[in-house]
Amino acid sequence: MSLANALRFLEQLERDSVLRSELAQLAGTTDLSRVAGFASDHGFPCVAPELRQAWRKRRMLQAAVEHAARIQANKPIA
Repeated sequence: MSLANALRFLEQLERDSVLRSELAQLAGTTDLSRVAGFASDHGFPCVAPELRQAWRKRRMLQAAVEHAARIQANKPIA
């Protein structure tokens, strides 16, 4: 469940500029345990390993979507 919370936190972070600003003000945001604590404080309980795994999943999904879009853009219109 913690991984699902981490994924939801990353999605919310993309949509919410106030949340991004608050996170940016947190000193040492490269420390995932502090970021996970921040996520937990904002209703997304998770721990650093799940946050790292969620981040990787989001990056892989984004890369796959971008790759599919490039392939689609190069396809001739039928």
